[in-house]
Amino acid sequence: MGEAAVEIVKPRTDTREYRRIVLRNSLEALLISDPDTDKAAASMSVSVGSFSDPEGFPGLAHFLGRPPKCREEGTHLQFHKESMSNGQRQGSFMGKWSICCFMPVKNIHWKTVTQSILQRSLLQEMELEDENIFSCIWIHPKDASSSEVHGGSTNAFTASEHTNYFFDVNTDCFEEALDRFAQFFVKPLMSADATTREIKAVDSENKKNLLSDAWRMDQLQKHVSAEGHPYHKFSTGNRDTLEVKPKEKGLDTRHELIKFYEEHYSANLMHLVVYTKESLDKIQSLVEHKFQEIQNKDRINFHICGQPCTSEHLQILVKTVPIKQGHKLIVVWPITPSIHNYKEGPCRYLGHLIGHEGKGSLFYILKTLGWATSLSAWEEDWTCEFSFFEVVIDLTDAGHEHMQDIVGLLFKYISLLQQTGVCKWIFDEVHVVGASMIEASNDKLLWERSFHCLR
Repeated sequence: MGEAAVEIVKPRTDTREYRRIVLRNSLEALLISDPDTDKAAASMSVSVGSFSDPEGFPGLAHFLGRPPKCREEGTHLQFHKESMSNGQRQGSFMGKWSICCFMPVKNIHWKTVTQSILQRSLLQEMELEDENIFSCIWIHPKDASSSEVHGGSTNAFTASEHTNYFFDVNTDCFEEALDRFAQFFVKPLMSADATTREIKAVDSENKKNLLSDAWRMDQLQKHVSAEGHPYHKFSTGNRDTLEVKPKEKGLDTRHELIKFYEEHYSANLMHLVVYTKESLDKIQSLVEHKFQEIQNKDRINFHICGQPCTSEHLQILVKTVPIKQGHKLIVVWPITPSIHNYKEGPCRYLGHLIGHEGKGSLFYILKTLGWATSLSAWEEDWTCEFSFFEVVIDLTDAGHEHMQDIVGLLFKYISLLQQTGVCKWIFDEVHVVGASMIEASNDKLLWERSFHCLR
């Protein structure tokens, strides 16, 4: 246990101090000390996501990770009656070397927001079973009936290969919040009543998603992939997948939830980020004291075999009727994840050129013709084993009538890029822009960079 030798690269203007440590239980943590901050935050990323859903239980990983909220917001926590033994307990969630605490990462919202493993936690010298105490403590002062706020927020999301829990709060009550946060991973308590309520919450969330074009297109893309691949799964779950069908098979959802937690949640699969104003030594002491009790079951990271799209799933055209009025053209290619070539950044290079809006660009031509109002290109929905590169074009009514012509222009432009090869001055320009963004980074970019540190 202790500090692990690793170089942490940061902007020249960044005055924060960083330290990476590994606890006795193999949990890795990134500590960030910022004496000037009035906010503190923490995030835990667990290398278990929707790809680990057991057969016949779509959405169980997402259900397990639903975030805590106040009772009036509809999500509940459970606290175990017990006296304080390890200091004040309080908390919420955030991620795998991932300080994405103040904002959800773009386009993660459609995989998101998770909890139903209901926290087992403690109040100092008190015995409480109020499911709402957690939210009251981190939002309000020690007197849970007080209206004075502590500026707190909490959330979580479930992706394909990991689940991320995070919170932020004013620095004056961070230690107590962090203690309660840790207890979610040390001693979770999943009550039958709260499990039933959370199934309703998940079902309500799914019904909302049915009216979202982004969610519908995401699930459609999964539907046309290989059936035997975990990418094909329905990842968010609903009442039918979490209650009705399991009951028909004689399965108890709460039992399966506990079983899933016991089988998959292990300290060696967890990566913690803690950000506060205290010194690195003080933060390290807090983390070691509060998180070393998490059990290390020596689990192995989930690895998928094969690609979600084989030849039979490529070169197909799918037409859909959207909920929202408008026309959109999405072209998707399965690619090798650019994380394997992060120094070269191939997707940043291609995204820069294909998504360029200057004179002579693809979008410039489409806009001049009156066929498109926007064009974006990026890597999407990536894991360590596979990824997708997407070109998304918002079409006008006229552009909708010329969809095949637009696809033809897109592929002609790609062919031109292939013939030209990598242009050094463009590559250097992309590199300089990226480097300048890091040097001029604000807190939001700090969270995004931290989020990707150990994925």
